[in-house]
Amino acid sequence: MRRLLLHFLTLATIRLSHAIEDKCNVVCGQRPLAPSHSRSSHAEGGTDTLPGTWPWLVSIRRPMGSGYRHTCGASLISRKWILTAAHCFRQKRSLVNWELAFGVTELSHPGPDAQVRFPKRLVEHEDYEPEKELNDIALVELDEPVQCNDYIQPACLPDSTVDISALIHCYISGWGFTQEKDRSPSEILQEAMVNLIPLSECNDSLWYNGNIRANNLCAGYEEGGTDSCQGDSGGPLMCREERSERFWVVGITSWGAGCARPMRPGVYTSTWHFYDWIQRYIKEEATPPPQTTPLPQPRWLQPSLTTQPPPLTTTTAQTQTTSQTQGDSGGPLMCREERSERFWVVGITSWGAGCARPMRPGVYTSTWHFSTGLIKEEATSNDLPNASHNHASDHNHNHNHNHNHTTQDTTDDSTNNPATYHTPQTTIVFQ
Repeated sequence: MRRLLLHFLTLATIRLSHAIEDKCNVVCGQRPLAPSHSRSSHAEGGTDTLPGTWPWLVSIRRPMGSGYRHTCGASLISRKWILTAAHCFRQKRSLVNWELAFGVTELSHPGPDAQVRFPKRLVEHEDYEPEKELNDIALVELDEPVQCNDYIQPACLPDSTVDISALIHCYISGWGFTQEKDRSPSEILQEAMVNLIPLSECNDSLWYNGNIRANNLCAGYEEGGTDSCQGDSGGPLMCREERSERFWVVGITSWGAGCARPMRPGVYTSTWHFYDWIQRYIKEEATPPPQTTPLPQPRWLQPSLTTQPPPLTTTTAQTQTTSQTQGDSGGPLMCREERSERFWVVGITSWGAGCARPMRPGVYTSTWHFSTGLIKEEATSNDLPNASHNHASDHNHNHNHNHNHTTQDTTDDSTNNPATYHTPQTTIVFQ
């Protein structure tokens, strides 16, 4: 059995070293797990997304009480930078301790593929005017780069060669309110299809009456019904061409008059107009201008991870006819979460009293308990089952003449599944 275990660990090392291969240095805008987006939504809050649908979405969270609460959205644009709205940081107190969550779909169930980083530096546009929400754009440098995977990918930003008017299929996404009168954000990431609205129409006297600037975009519907709302600020407006699956983040959620009202669509900061400004910071060879807010190193050096394995969904046999038998030793016990197609090898077939006997299930060696010793050079323990601490989120900001899409709420940050794992020992017994 010792020889089988060593053989399995060697194979696991090879597999995991491949699994953590950097996927950020590939083509931007990739969505490896995204289904076809042939549907449309005209409900104010949109529809629930599946994990990995928008892999560049980021949840910005403020520390509140004993946990974190969602404040704004953002887009990952490189391994060390996210793009968001400047008005999300009007309250910069303890900004170094704010949390940036990547690869998350459900706020209270981040999942094993989620990653957490902290702000290292905040860069607000030097011409940002809070009173008018002009140049409402900001960059945040991460304390350390993210590791890209199927759930975490950088977004594409349009430069001068991209014809925005040809990007006719557009979506918005975020954890914001699903109705204007809501008091809490959505627990699950939402998405909705919207139309780009010409600025001439958006500036009509019956619409925004000249308050829309040349570096803004308007998106929604004349009749209302679909819009971004509080809590969606900083998140992306994403569009693609007719015959392409690549989405471009063309806008940053900025402000609007209410949510989903007729002739009051969402107003977005155009990323196309600020492309050169963005590139000055995210290119490694560039020297940033002095208009930055340096931040000290975060208080916590590691993300908020618990010491418990993640709750996994498995189908266990309740009859006498299903069990591991002779010859299965060393083989894997594999489990996945409810809303994910990724399986984790959580156990190694070890022993049992006979085969398929009542009250004598198979006994497995837990890979989670040995994860820190498996890989020392090319991988980390995060490649084996590991649990993310659940955080809720909170923030509120009202614009003085309309509103910003920020949020205020408290969500339950406690989940456990004591029936699944027995942590004091190094074996897992499913009954």
